[in-house]
Amino acid sequence: MAKETGIYDAPKLAKFFGVTERTVLEWCREGKLPGFKIGKKWRVRVQDLKK
Repeated sequence: MAKETGIYDAPKLAKFFGVTERTVLEWCREGKLPGFKIGKKWRVRVQDLKK
């Protein structure tokens, strides 16, 4: 099985979870999603979502 690599941004995560981008950003700030910031934008690694 191939290992999926990559980084998701808020719009892609919002679509995946069926929520708004604002909700994804709140989850990242609250630590509910294992996110990190690049500049002002939140990102989440695919491998961290699988944990």
